[in-house]
Amino acid sequence: MKKYEERPAHIILTPERGKRARLGKEDAMDDYFILIPAYEPDDRLLELVEELRGRSGSLEANLHVLVVDDGSRRPEAQAVFRRLEELAGQAGPDSDSMPETGENRTKTGFRLMLLRHPQNRGKGAALRTGLAYLRRLVEKPGVVVLMDADGQHRPDDALHLAHRCLYGANGLYLGSRHFSGEIPLRSKLGNRLTCQVFALVTGQKVSDTQTGLRAFCTAYIPKMCKIGGERYEYEMRMLLEFAGDRIPIYEIPIETIYENNNAGSHFHAVRDSIRIYRVIFEQIISFAGVSLASFGLDYLLYALMTLMIPVVGANVLARLISAAFNYSLNRKLVFHHRGRLGRSLSRYALTAVLVLCADTCLVYGLTALGLGALTAKLIAEPTIFILSYLVQKNFVFVRKEVPYVA
Repeated sequence: MKKYEERPAHIILTPERGKRARLGKEDAMDDYFILIPAYEPDDRLLELVEELRGRSGSLEANLHVLVVDDGSRRPEAQAVFRRLEELAGQAGPDSDSMPETGENRTKTGFRLMLLRHPQNRGKGAALRTGLAYLRRLVEKPGVVVLMDADGQHRPDDALHLAHRCLYGANGLYLGSRHFSGEIPLRSKLGNRLTCQVFALVTGQKVSDTQTGLRAFCTAYIPKMCKIGGERYEYEMRMLLEFAGDRIPIYEIPIETIYENNNAGSHFHAVRDSIRIYRVIFEQIISFAGVSLASFGLDYLLYALMTLMIPVVGANVLARLISAAFNYSLNRKLVFHHRGRLGRSLSRYALTAVLVLCADTCLVYGLTALGLGALTAKLIAEPTIFILSYLVQKNFVFVRKEVPYVA
């Protein structure tokens, strides 16, 4: 491991030369960190950086802009990054072990930094690279703002979001677009469907789950670095993490910009949508797998017991045995619950009683209508599955809100 060499706080040094970049300790102003992942960008990225620099003089905060080149190859994109390197004031050498870095800080409180991936790794990977760099850079509380490089986000909206995050309540701030007017149909329908599914899974309503304009305090950088996902699914995992930890998600309206039918976006409608929905449903799929195993045990015991005792008694005994099996697997494999065992177990027991009553009443009612005992059981299970998942997620294995530490 390279040993970082200490230098006066006002001197900015690049980490690939074995020296740690530092913020000036004498600077008491707040810090805004703008992180922009970029893959094959055009001149709109240059315009964005120039606009941010132009606004830095009127801010009561230091503005640090970090651009991460995610392995761009096109000559047009390379021209953009060469211009950024000129603006940053330094072009670092190529390296496979560490991203190439250039940076510069002006007297007006504006700073530009550039990191380079040697090959394309995806938006999520680029964001984590930038966040890992900021994690070493930050020395006092501030705000991180994530922006896209394709011109969809106005600098004024980004800075307003940063201000609201810095002086507002703890949480994740989203710059939410209004999907009306001349919006590409795939974007409008895709966002609407994803929002509805997200609300169903998490119980939290978000009007724009696909926005790339987001802000959070620097205390959350370590949390963001641990979130998985190499491409666009990273942003969905971020929302799921905050919702799962019961950390508030706030939406701030922003201007909706789609130029040339959103031609600058690298989002692959089919491939990336599959990744996103797989992330959303992975907990439900795991829950379904455990439920299927529990159902197999329950159904086997039920089928055997109906040969010896009445239907109601067979259903009760089979459910009690399979419930213990189900609790253990759900706690460890599905919800990854780390809370007190006694609390979750008592809540699960209460839930099991309620679900058992609902299941038994439904099975008994169906058999009273003339259905066979086994057929009634098969019909009742889907309803019980949905009820059980919602109760366990939001009552039994619910996660406490993670405290904010500045």
